[in-house]
Amino acid sequence: MSFLEQLKQQADEVRSTRGVDSAVLNARIDATELACQTVFKYWIDLAKHLTVIQPPSVGTYTFDAQAAFSGLQLSNFRTDIRARSLGGRTVTDHVALYFDIKSGRRVQLTKNFVADIERLEARIEQTAVRCIPDIHRDRSTNKIIEIHYDFVADMHGSVRVRPDHEHGRVEFTVDNLDGIARWVLAFDAAAVDAHLLDELARWVMGQPQHFRDKGQLLLAREW
Repeated sequence: MSFLEQLKQQADEVRSTRGVDSAVLNARIDATELACQTVFKYWIDLAKHLTVIQPPSVGTYTFDAQAAFSGLQLSNFRTDIRARSLGGRTVTDHVALYFDIKSGRRVQLTKNFVADIERLEARIEQTAVRCIPDIHRDRSTNKIIEIHYDFVADMHGSVRVRPDHEHGRVEFTVDNLDGIARWVLAFDAAAVDAHLLDELARWVMGQPQHFRDKGQLLLAREW
């Protein structure tokens, strides 16, 4: 076999491998897109029902020992889906289910220790509460003496799905469903069906569920 023939054989092998890789990738993209569309269609109906039901959260939302809220209703459910470009294809960037957690109660807190300030501000950021801290400084040194926080504890939560098309997986990020907390779980795209989404809906309703047992836990954090 001549050297040119050897190169031809090598090139044919590369073309064959690339063809298989491309087919596998496209199959993963298709499966991931199907999962995203399944989620979005399910959530459109779910949001309508939950907005009427307004399920109570089973968790406690704690900003401070003096500002903790339990039994709050989840309300105003709405969905969103966004797209992006991937290799010349239009694919899903994310799918989201948003909801409100309103207490209607005004909170006024004063903090002067760094750890307390960081903890409270992290909770405010996580819940998307509207609050502009009032910083009091020493006039001579400009050092912070204390910070006053004044806000209404009307919070926001969400469940967001971010697809990983390359690996045929999706990540569910659950924020503030049962307290000031975040869960991130990963699933194979093929595992995302109505049964799995029913388990998530049970979680939203505060009922026993197996959603967290079925996925790969990537993060579980409370603030």
